[in-house]
Amino acid sequence: MNKTLLVARGTFKDLLRKKIMHLIFLAALLTLAATNIITFFDESIQVRLLKDLAFSVLTFFGVILGMVICVDILPNELQSRSIYHLLSRPLKRWQYVCGKFLGSLSLVSINIILVGICFCVTLYFRKGIIPSNTIPGIWFILLKSCVMGGITLALSFVMSKASAISMSVLIYIGGDYRSLIEYYLSKAPNHIVDAISKPFMLIVPRLDLMTTGDAMIHGIELPGKYTFLVTLYAIGYLVTLAGISSMIFSRKDL
Repeated sequence: MNKTLLVARGTFKDLLRKKIMHLIFLAALLTLAATNIITFFDESIQVRLLKDLAFSVLTFFGVILGMVICVDILPNELQSRSIYHLLSRPLKRWQYVCGKFLGSLSLVSINIILVGICFCVTLYFRKGIIPSNTIPGIWFILLKSCVMGGITLALSFVMSKASAISMSVLIYIGGDYRSLIEYYLSKAPNHIVDAISKPFMLIVPRLDLMTTGDAMIHGIELPGKYTFLVTLYAIGYLVTLAGISSMIFSRKDL
């Protein structure tokens, strides 16, 4: 476990130096700039628009950050040959993989939390209070970003960077609109389409469960049990990804 944490810490520090981290600061600036743009509307509309914009920006930048950060980890280490130095030590490959997952997703989570705090402060100065459903909304965005980061990292073990990103985007669309896609697939008369789509939908995560922006914007409270179960689902999905990635990487010829 200590070796896994050491890999995670090293991964965290390496990623922290990347220029892609500027994306998250751009998200924070956009959220703050929005407070000046929406001042022309009534106060109740201002708050709704601010929440809508903030959740949209945070989701977009969070998912992009997760995918872009994670897709580069293994290819960069193979290119710099630093991976060979790590694996020459008494370090098991599953510890390496789990450390990479833990380090990269920790960085994604921290950035989501920082921008979320920025949004909460902005909302407090605008409305005087922070609605109780705001924190769960940010939490669901964090889960979605981590799941997409984990998927991209897992795909990078078996695909090129371009292929991993392309497949991740496809999975994101499938996961975000999963309920709608499943509905239309159930109406499809073509059994070939059904046979092809079922295996794909089996690996697509239920990102639609983490898409709660409308509920947050309109002040709808989500039950604590729902948040807990979705969190367990996301953690279980990530653990499964890490396990599969470890098995694949253990068979990889390096």
